[in-house]
Parts: sequence; C-alpha cells; structure tokens
Amino acid sequence: WKIESELQNYCDKTECLQPGEVVGLQRCLEESSHHDNHIHSIIIRHAKRRLSSELGKQNMINELKVQMKEAMHSNDLEQLEKLVDIIRAKQLDREFETELWYAQCQFEKNSKNRLLQVVERDLSAAMECRDSAALNKAIQRAEQSEDRIKLTKQMDEAKRALGELRELEKLKNLHKLKITNAIRSKVIQRMEQTLHDVKVDGFGEDLKLEICDLEMALKRKYLQKRLKGNLNVAIQNLDLVRLRRAINEATTAGFLSELGIELDEAQGLLSKLERLELIKKAVMELTNGHIAEIKSYSAPPVQVHKVLMALLIVLGEEPELVRDWFEIQVLLVKTGKLSLKRRIQEYNAGNLSTSSAKRAANIIGDIQSEELHSISKAAKVFYLWTSAVVEDRLAQDVIQ
Repeated sequence: WKIESELQNYCDKTECLQPGEVVGLQRCLEESSHHDNHIHSIIIRHAKRRLSSELGKQNMINELKVQMKEAMHSNDLEQLEKLVDIIRAKQLDREFETELWYAQCQFEKNSKNRLLQVVERDLSAAMECRDSAALNKAIQRAEQSEDRIKLTKQMDEAKRALGELRELEKLKNLHKLKITNAIRSKVIQRMEQTLHDVKVDGFGEDLKLEICDLEMALKRKYLQKRLKGNLNVAIQNLDLVRLRRAINEATTAGFLSELGIELDEAQGLLSKLERLELIKKAVMELTNGHIAEIKSYSAPPVQVHKVLMALLIVLGEEPELVRDWFEIQVLLVKTGKLSLKRRIQEYNAGNLSTSSAKRAANIIGDIQSEELHSISKAAKVFYLWTSAVVEDRLAQDVIQ
C-alpha cells in the first residue's frame, strides 16, 4: 500500500520532477516489481510512463546545459540566443535559472559592444562621406553613449572634421552668393572672375548647378557682346546687308531688351538705307538720255549745278574741281567704272567724311526736291540720293 501511494503521488505531480524525485520514482518501481499482484496495474503503467517522460526531460536538460556551457565558453551569442529561446519555450526557466542569468549578462555586455561599434561606424562613415549633418548627429550619439570615454579619440577627429566642413560650407554659401550677384550684375569680367574663383577653391562639383547657370549667363553675355559688335560695325559702315543680318541675329537670339538701343538705332538706319537703296535703284533706272540732258546744258540752272556739285563731292571729287561746270561735264562723259551711275551703284557710304558731308549739305541746303521736278528728272534723283547719304552720315556723327 505504501509503494502504491508513493507511485500515485509521483504520477499526480503537475510540475517536472526534481532529480531526487526521479530517483525515488525509479526506486518505487523497482520495489513494486516484487509486489505486482498487490499493486494496481494502471498505477504501475502510469508511473512507468511518467518515469520515461521525466528521464527524457532530464536527458534534454542535461544536453541543453552542455550546449549552454559550450556556447557561453565560446561566447557564441547567436547559439546562446537560440538555446535561451528553446529553454523559455519549454518552460524550463527554473531548471536553467543560473544559466539564463549568465546569458542575460552576456547579452547586455554584447549589446554595449554592439552599440559602441555602431557609434564608431557612424563616426567613420560620416567623416568619410563628409556630411556635416550626419557627422553632427554621430557626435551627439557618441557623447550620449555610456562608453564615450572609449570614443574620445574618434570624437576629437570627428569634431575637427565637422569644423572643417562647416568652414567649407560657409565658403560654399559665399560662392553661391557671389555667383548669384555676378549673374545679376551682367558684367562679363565679374562673371569670369567669379567662375575662376569657384573652380580654384575646388567647388566645381559641389556647385555644379550654380556654375552651369553662371556659364549659361556668361555665354549669353558673350553672344550679346558679339551681336552688339555686329550691329555697331554694320551701323558704322552703313552696310545694308550686314545690318539686316545683324538685326535678324539679335532679334532671333532674344536680345530685344538687352540690345534695345542698338536695335532701335539699327532699325532706324536700316529704314534710311532701304530708302537710299530705293533712290539708288531710281538712279540706275535713269537712261543715257536723262544724263545727256544735264550734260547738254551750257549754262545749267543754279539748282542743277548745285546738285551735281554736291553729288560729285560725296562721290569723292575735290570741291574746287567741281565748281567749274565744264569740269562737271567732263566727269559726266566718263563711262565704265568711272561712269556716274556705276560710281553711285558701288558707293560705300562709310567712306564719306564728315567734312565732305557738311560741305555737300551746305551746297544743297536751300534746294527743294519739288522745284527740281519741273527742271530735270535726273537732277531730282541725284538730289534725293545725295541728300539721303549726307543726312545719314551727319546723323551718325550726332549719335557717335
């Protein structure tokens, strides 16, 4: 009865049996083998099953203890973490109380080491990428770390690097401001100097977009300068073809506001030159009969004489020479390249001097084109052409 009662007590325990209790269960089962006829078979069967289960658990616990010992000895935290998970899943905390405490100490120690490694890595990475924001954040984390004493050297290096980066950032922002002001100034020399300074200080990559804007503005200023030069040369030379081309280039390139003064002057001159071209066409349409009519005068009307004098002075003849009507008749007789119409056709208004233009203007200043209409068609055409050339030359002097 006593053996049966002990077996029943062992089977009724809900918790795992202690090693001593397992030995007691084994002893009771050995004694029960001498009293099989007096002990209930169900109790013996349950006791054997409980003993088998407890022995299996004991073997598992012993094996886990060995593995825990090896993992702690080799400091294999990954394996140790797996074993701890197994122990907690099988609810063996009481059996592994000491081992679990040691494992927790190892984890805390490793956590500190990991945090220290993370902070060191962040400091190194921030210094390598030269990111002031990341570097400042890494320094703050290092200063808040419990092991900040171990990070003294790295923090000093990081702070020096952060100071250098902040100085570079100030210089970078200064160059940004210089670029903006240079573009706004629209002064080529200032933009060129700013571009040179930025590249010399090594900000070619950091300010790539700003430099691109500056270079685009500089190219536009170069183009504006070239187009302005073309307009001025065409205006100075009174070259109709070049003037048209220069106006078209400036308008197409979108410099209506930047070259407004030059374009206005060029457009005004273009209108005059086109008018002069029309008058030149009218000269070319004069027949030999029209020229012969003027040449046939032995004593020409005063208006005709003055027009021919002014015309020949504009074409380059000496004023003293053309005072004599006979000398004018000699010049009217010439043919080929020296013919009057040919000289007018190939005339370059840029060759007209200011003094000659003023002299010619004084000669024909009191003549009206209407009064020439009834006297001579050729004289009227010559008057219109001469007065147009003289007016343009004198107007150009006023502008200059």
